[in-house]
Amino acid sequence: MLTIKVDCRTCPTSNSVDVHPDDYRNYLYNNQLVQNVWPDLSPSQREIIMGHSNNFYLCDVCWDSMGDE
Repeated sequence: MLTIKVDCRTCPTSNSVDVHPDDYRNYLYNNQLVQNVWPDLSPSQREIIMGHSNNFYLCDVCWDSMGDE
């Protein structure tokens, strides 16, 4: 398994998710949609993967608070 870990851009929260390396390569290099590669992961877990690949991640708390400003 491959552990994908990301740090929130606005708070000290870190989150991670374990995925199969082949699935991750398929997502990165074959332009697969994250929800198609990992349909069983929660939206929050898929955000970890997307945040890792594009270098921008907000944890659930910070993401939810974005609408409060």
